[in-house]
Amino acid sequence: MQKITAQLIKECKKQISKSQEQLYNIMYNDVYNLSYRHTSSKEDALEITQKAFIRIFTKIKQYKGKGEKENKNITEEKKFRAWAMRIVRNIIL
Repeated sequence: MQKITAQLIKECKKQISKSQEQLYNIMYNDVYNLSYRHTSSKEDALEITQKAFIRIFTKIKQYKGKGEKENKNITEEKKFRAWAMRIVRNIIL
């Protein structure tokens, strides 16, 4: 199973398409499932998923990675997923 790493995020910020594809593949099911749970519609969930990834890749440069002083139990992956899923929830609302 692939993980979201600080390096992967850094490459996505540089718009490296292979890294963006990797991040998309890692997160797709989570984004789609959250969208579907809130809409109960495949079409709406797919539309939200598409909008979410466009927004994630558009705003990824604004994402601030895990700082040294942050809780050591929170990984870069957990922090990024929380950030990305907040984007999805904002689109749903």
